[in-house]
Amino acid sequence: MDRLYTVEQAAEYLNTTERFVRRLITERRIPFHKVGRYIRITETDLADFVHAGRVDGTPSSIGVRPDVRQRESQGFPGWAGRSPSSARRSEACPCSLFSVVRRWGLW
Repeated sequence: MDRLYTVEQAAEYLNTTERFVRRLITERRIPFHKVGRYIRITETDLADFVHAGRVDGTPSSIGVRPDVRQRESQGFPGWAGRSPSSARRSEACPCSLFSVVRRWGLW
C-alpha cells in the first residue's frame, strides 16, 4: 500500500503551499481519499500529478514566439529572423498606416 500524505505533507512533496493542494482537491484535479473527515493523498497520485504536468520542450520553439513564426510562414515582409520589438516601426506591422502609405506611394 502507498504511503498516505496529509495536505501539509503533500504541499511539501510538491514544494507548494497548502492552499494550492486544497485547490487541487476542490477542483478534483488530483485524486484523494477521505479517512473520516481527514483528506489523504497517496504518493502515487502525487507522482502521477507531477508527471502529467511535464512539458517537453522542442528545440525549434525555443526563443521564438508563436505569433512571429506564424507571420513568417504567411510571408509578411520585415519578420524574417526578427521579433516585433526589434523590428523598425515601419516594418513591425505590415498593416500599419505607415506601411500602407508607403506601399501606395503616398509618402
